[in-house]
Amino acid sequence: MKRILRFSLILLFLILCVQPVLAQSNEAQLTAEIKEVLWKHYYEPLPNNFLKQNTVEEVISFLKDPYTRYYTDEEFSDFLLSLEGKYGGVGLEIDIIDNQVVVTNTLPNTPASRVNIQKGDIITHVDNQSLENMDLEQIKKLFSGKAGTYIKIKTYRPRSDTYLSYLLTRENIYIKPIESGILSKNIGYIKVLEFTQEAASEFSRQLNKLQDQGIKGLILDLRDNPGGLIGAALDVSREILPPGLFVKLYYRNQKPELITTVGNTDSSLPLIVLVNKNTASAAEILAGAIQDRNAGIIVGTKTYGKATVQSIIPLVNGGALKFTSGKYLTPNGRQINGIGLNPDIYIPDSHNQIMEAIWMLEHKVHKSLTYQLNHGYYVINGKVKECTVKPFLYNGNFMVPLRSTVESLGGKIKYSSPDNIQISFGQDTIKLGINSKYVFFNGQRRYLPVAPILKNQQTMIPVRSIAQLLGANVEWRPATGQVVISR
Repeated sequence: MKRILRFSLILLFLILCVQPVLAQSNEAQLTAEIKEVLWKHYYEPLPNNFLKQNTVEEVISFLKDPYTRYYTDEEFSDFLLSLEGKYGGVGLEIDIIDNQVVVTNTLPNTPASRVNIQKGDIITHVDNQSLENMDLEQIKKLFSGKAGTYIKIKTYRPRSDTYLSYLLTRENIYIKPIESGILSKNIGYIKVLEFTQEAASEFSRQLNKLQDQGIKGLILDLRDNPGGLIGAALDVSREILPPGLFVKLYYRNQKPELITTVGNTDSSLPLIVLVNKNTASAAEILAGAIQDRNAGIIVGTKTYGKATVQSIIPLVNGGALKFTSGKYLTPNGRQINGIGLNPDIYIPDSHNQIMEAIWMLEHKVHKSLTYQLNHGYYVINGKVKECTVKPFLYNGNFMVPLRSTVESLGGKIKYSSPDNIQISFGQDTIKLGINSKYVFFNGQRRYLPVAPILKNQQTMIPVRSIAQLLGANVEWRPATGQVVISR
């Protein structure tokens, strides 16, 4: 009996000793596998000292890449669910505003909505961990977790100057990827929350429904869209872009991959795209393609600036590795990683962005000429073009380039000298000169409030006076710094 007991104790001791060895062995094999994948396929070459990292944590940390991470089996399952628009959480939408984590929305019938967490509440702690100095991605990870697990949230409500604490149980949350409706005067509206697996088919269904209701223009809302699947964004582009180049992908040691869209050959529906600082990744790819292809007007603020591509590889030793495998450029070859896309029309306030988009579509700005103060572009017939000289105010007059204004409205210009410029517009002629306030319209002398001036070899004119001589309507929009010329 003693001999059996002694043998059992020895066997138990061996098991206890072997388990850490096996764990160390599995960790070593997993680390080696991850290092091999990254060494061969990471989007940029890695230095030799990368190979000296001894643990998975050290390997991932070495890259300093927020988009590369290792998923356990359970985490990988949750990630796959997120691609379907599902995740374990409490139903909060958040943003960092003035260095504070602010609730921007609570999804209906979710743990957050049931305890009345409100828009505008400031979240200070999650599970007793301060959110100070964390970026948005890190914070969102704290909220995510397996359904049935608990999360403790501390908030501050500025309206009532009160601090509140909540203990919530995470649930499986389903995010409907598309929201749509009809706004004023048959203006269609589609918001893409994220490019999930179902986003493209749902977008097509909602767009067809709006078109059946007779919409005359479309607002595509990509604000706060973190991206998702490039394939889903490509599929959406087929509904609103003409055939052609969609994005340029670059992978290490490979030739550039030019992704094209078969597109809609009848994509004549006037389009305005809303973006903001949280428009990222696949959403930026779509917005960049629309902008480069002159298929719509981008309104809002500068986007996030994530122009890298992630791949996912299941690992032999369990779990999966998500890593940055490539980068992309817009169809015109613009590099926006860490920079972002600049909108065609800069409007910081979210409400004004919607109102501006509605106004532009209602007033058929896509068939007009639009300048924006101190911006190096103009919009004509829905196409964005560069100005060699930015419009500016001079003695209270909005000065714009003469040539682009006249030619965009269908006129012709003939320069004999700086003092002898002739504009032909149908049967009408206008003669003017640099630094002269007098012009001759069909032989009759007229007076300008300020004289045309020369700047960087470009003739700049007071837009209202010249446009009115050409029979065009001019509207000054001080809220956005725009002049809209229509004829």
